[in-house]
Amino acid sequence: MMKNKMRFLSLLALMFYVIFPLQVKGQLREVPLSRNSQLESKNVHQRSNHIGTFTVYLPIGGGTDFCAADFIDLAESDSVFYDVCEKELQGILSINGTCVSYDHLGNRSSELICLSVCDTNNMCDEYEVMLVSGPMLPLPFFDDFSTARPYPDENVWLDRDVFINNTLATGPLSLGVATFDGLDASGTPYEGGFGYSDNLTSAFFDLSGQSDIYFSFFSQPKGEGIKPRTIDSLAVDFRNAQGKWVRMWQMQGLPNDFSISDPAPEFAYTRFIIPDSFLHNQFQFRFRNRSKNEGLQELWHIDYVRLGADEVTQEAFRDLAMQFPPTSILSPYTSMPAGQFDKPEVRQTIASRVNNLDLVNLTMNDPTFTVKLESQILLQRTFIEPVQKWLLSPGVSAFDFDMNDGGSTNYQTLQNNLFDVLTPGEEYEVISELRFTRTDEILGAELNNIVTAVTRFSNYYAYDDGTAESAIIDRGSAGVKPTKLAVEFHNNVDDRLQGVQLHIPHIEGNSSSLFFNLFLWIDSLDDEPEYIQNGLRVYYADTYFDTLSGFTTYDLRDSSGQKISIPVPAGKFYIGWEQIDISGTKIPMGYDLNSPAGVDFLYFNVGQGWLNAGVSGGLRRGSLMVRPVMGNQEVIATTTKEYSLWDDFAVFPNPTSGLIH
Repeated sequence: MMKNKMRFLSLLALMFYVIFPLQVKGQLREVPLSRNSQLESKNVHQRSNHIGTFTVYLPIGGGTDFCAADFIDLAESDSVFYDVCEKELQGILSINGTCVSYDHLGNRSSELICLSVCDTNNMCDEYEVMLVSGPMLPLPFFDDFSTARPYPDENVWLDRDVFINNTLATGPLSLGVATFDGLDASGTPYEGGFGYSDNLTSAFFDLSGQSDIYFSFFSQPKGEGIKPRTIDSLAVDFRNAQGKWVRMWQMQGLPNDFSISDPAPEFAYTRFIIPDSFLHNQFQFRFRNRSKNEGLQELWHIDYVRLGADEVTQEAFRDLAMQFPPTSILSPYTSMPAGQFDKPEVRQTIASRVNNLDLVNLTMNDPTFTVKLESQILLQRTFIEPVQKWLLSPGVSAFDFDMNDGGSTNYQTLQNNLFDVLTPGEEYEVISELRFTRTDEILGAELNNIVTAVTRFSNYYAYDDGTAESAIIDRGSAGVKPTKLAVEFHNNVDDRLQGVQLHIPHIEGNSSSLFFNLFLWIDSLDDEPEYIQNGLRVYYADTYFDTLSGFTTYDLRDSSGQKISIPVPAGKFYIGWEQIDISGTKIPMGYDLNSPAGVDFLYFNVGQGWLNAGVSGGLRRGSLMVRPVMGNQEVIATTTKEYSLWDDFAVFPNPTSGLIH
């Protein structure tokens, strides 16, 4: 059971190699991931001879009819059998030959019907038909994907295939887009090769008696990922009164001469009127893409999906929207041990970008920055400078909000309050929130006027935000000296190093049989590390326990194999490693592209001395996901973590102020 569970615990997103050459005979390469730690992966219902699953949508309390021939090419001699798969249905099922009628009763549900198709030799293929009931939604409809993450809002969407994120699109209109790729809801590539991939299916609308109803959205191919090819596509289907899906719009991928380095096209606006034949009482729309179904490839992103009258679906509309979360309150770290915090670690300015989606200037009212620890407010400041910039012209405006605007001392207040509340050895989550107000935006748009970020004070240092968009490997080959890599950290007071956490993501190939050496340098990167641990084996964190962060913990051992900790005085220290054998598969290290400051603290040595990756690495700016664990408490290495019954429960998303799963 354990191995079966682990099979579904991780996320696979196969991507091609992206090489960023070094200015020396370099051996660092940035490579894409083949799993996505931002998604959860769960066991799903499987039958031993299960061929496929088909989905039928119906309104809560409504009915539907379907036939086996709607999904499968039947021979005249085939026999068709229906049965309840695992538990009783909420509604009433009526079977008429190869067809079914189902009347839904009760609350919203997803229910399974088993379908067997047998030939004259009694050889049977088994399928599942999932009956998904959904609510009726009012007009106008609007979703800019700024709240739910990483799955679509289940109150308005009936499936979970797409990935809601704020990292993969280029220049999103607001915080959050829906990304279509070649991965299912658990992050596993779809099977079967080229074909349909993700679906994003709306709940129901009663459009009977309506007129002049429009549907609009914005879309972008590629973004920060891999472009869709010309044979790939993004499409929109409408459901007609007979329950059949009809293709209404389709866009092909980018041309072959569109290079990897070319910037993604801007988000494009699409709108069309709903034909009269679709103005019925169970209207739905859906987006779907076609891809190789091999991973996080052939990306499409959509935003601002709207359905309603002419005036609420136009290209320009009244909305001011935050594009990204606020920057961390720390600099340069995103997390650090509470006992190492000192007042200069606080960032004085908070960066933000606000998009005016109208054709006229709009005023951003009362931009306010709040920092709190649980219910305790550590800082709340409504910025008053530069007030002349609060009137925003159409397009994107960038801000660096200064906590000490207007001659205030808010920066010092936050420094002092953090210093007072943080106790060494304890763990804290500090929430920072940036918001502004407007009272005349389009319906639902007020939700993108608020963005939040979490700063964790625990037992480790981190430059990263906990999620990797890419990975770094040693690109050397047999006969070439392995590259040493090292990340610089700084202790404000004497401490003890208990272990190291590494985000070792899945890329092409399996690194779990490979080994590396771990190093600690104190004060400077000289030739002799203060500590070396040879022959550490690669362990994928998700192989041993349910994890959303995906960090593998390595404790420290002496020459006899006894667990130890190492004193590290105040000042600089460096955590480094090298792969022992680079002739074959490479050991990847997670690379967070949304935390650019970390590359300035990354160094590499190909045998010609240490070089700073931010200057000589040829890499995109980002942070290597390496975390030294400090303090007096021993760490538990990943390979010795016990897997208990409680590990079957994964709270997601975490943190959240909404629904948990």
